Amino acid sequence: MWRMVINEKKTKIMHFRKKSTRRTNFPFICCGKSIETTESYKYLGLWFSEFCDMTLAAKEIAKSATRALGLLISKYKALGGLSYQCFNKLYESNVESILRYGAGVYGYKEYKILGSVQNRAARFVLGMNKTCSNIASRGDLGWTSWLYKQKLEVIRLWLRLSNIEPTRMLNKIFKYNCMKAITCKLKNWEYNIIDMFHSIDMPDLVNIGLCDTRIIIKNCKENLYKLDANLWYEMLWNDKDLENGNKLRTYRTFKFELCTEKYVLLNIPLYKKKIFSMLRSGSLPLEIEAGRYQKPTVPLHERICKMCNSGAVEDEVHFVLDCSLYDDLRDEIFNHLRPVLTDFDDYDKLHKFYNIMQCNDYSVINKISKMYTRRTLFS
Repeated sequence: MWRMVINEKKTKIMHFRKKSTRRTNFPFICCGKSIETTESYKYLGLWFSEFCDMTLAAKEIAKSATRALGLLISKYKALGGLSYQCFNKLYESNVESILRYGAGVYGYKEYKILGSVQNRAARFVLGMNKTCSNIASRGDLGWTSWLYKQKLEVIRLWLRLSNIEPTRMLNKIFKYNCMKAITCKLKNWEYNIIDMFHSIDMPDLVNIGLCDTRIIIKNCKENLYKLDANLWYEMLWNDKDLENGNKLRTYRTFKFELCTEKYVLLNIPLYKKKIFSMLRSGSLPLEIEAGRYQKPTVPLHERICKMCNSGAVEDEVHFVLDCSLYDDLRDEIFNHLRPVLTDFDDYDKLHKFYNIMQCNDYSVINKISKMYTRRTLFS
């Protein structure tokens, strides 16, 4: 006769409940061994807590993804750099695959700790530092928010459950839970997903039934992308509670769409890409940006350029087009752009600046990096 044996070190009891409900005091015994009651437990690589809160799971997933990203960054540096296409492929395969694990279960809710891993990767590939805007880094790379990708995983799981044969027990349980969520407002997993479908303007997914998953996923991607791009654009223009305005004041005058910028695809040294990306995003430590972090904060009109005697505020436009310290390099940029843009000399100052910021020419980016290098020598 076979006798069941359990490993009491790995076997635990977890009482799922609301925070207002006390944990059970019932003594659980199996095979003569007392089983401990625990507040959290790891099952199939995903952490569950006694209050059905997936925050712990998100933290542990973020830790694993951060280690994978750290390894990717170290390999990047050891190899002396990688093309953006190569880095992006490795990031999706080795880091995003970890972040996506279990997202179908908890992905209807935003966990900022997961998005911070993506933000770190975006800043690294552009050479940006921690003070740079995540909105700008995502905008230049054309990356959607991590919440968008979580919701996509939720939709995939929902479609898998919907496509299960009606005779199977799992499908019957799924349909029963959906019915309870709709009729009784039972706040189960299905209730949260149905609420998410309405928030993303896709209520038809609730009663999808058997369907062609590929077509539905394609339509969902398009819808979610539009919503995410609109949200990104709103954040770009959000100046709420900012005394000196959004640091993307210049960036948003020439960046209008969430798409990969052509300069990102160029095989240029990371430090040159860093200078150009930080200049675009308003994070290059010119006086207008440095004054933001001084104590007390320097008023905008007093952040005067110290490289020339013009008495003008040293912002991005002044740095690129006006400061006399870089006249020779500026002339080289203009001479390079004139054959490409036939009416370049007729453009006004801001129009010239926008064209330079949207340029995907290595020579122009190289001259911009030389201008900033000269500034650091004279500062």
